[in-house]
Amino acid sequence: MIDGERRGPYELNQLAEAGVRPSTYVWCKGMPDWEKAEDVADICRMFRGRLYDLLHPTMVAPDQQQAQASAPAMTEAEQRPGSRFDHILQDTRLPSIEEIDARQDISRPPANMLFPAILVTLLFFPPLGIFAIYFAVASRRCWAKANESQSGTEMKTVPEDTPSADDWRRLAHEYCRAAKMWTGITFFIGLILYGFLFSKIL
Repeated sequence: MIDGERRGPYELNQLAEAGVRPSTYVWCKGMPDWEKAEDVADICRMFRGRLYDLLHPTMVAPDQQQAQASAPAMTEAEQRPGSRFDHILQDTRLPSIEEIDARQDISRPPANMLFPAILVTLLFFPPLGIFAIYFAVASRRCWAKANESQSGTEMKTVPEDTPSADDWRRLAHEYCRAAKMWTGITFFIGLILYGFLFSKIL
């Protein structure tokens, strides 16, 4: 329906030139009633593809233009861009835990989470804050053991099954990550409880 008149039928790629806008009512076979164009998924995808093409123009060299002309034509579904997150999911892969550990610089000491852990425990939610304090203390102890292990191996030989300095450092960073996680959980749970209590008081 354009300007109060029924027009069409049109193909999807003809709607923009025909004057269809998001608020224009449209209908096709299989639809129970007329709907606004913005409520029809196929039309939204078509317009999104046109906007994508307008915002991302591509410069093609003459030799590539000739190669594209001789290549088989792509269907509309193949030409249509996906969602804004498709290229992220296709181009990148979530690293495994082993890859994260391999890329992590364990030569530097982990962040000292003891003070933040104590702070959120006292001010927000003590039952969960205890976990944050435990992991923060464990992280510091493991880092101290790494320094002791390194100095000990320089002076004497140690059994093969004894954890190395790198093992202690890696464990210290793992405990630090756990301390950060529990500190954040304690903080947000405390905020929720405070909000609930204030809502009851007010």
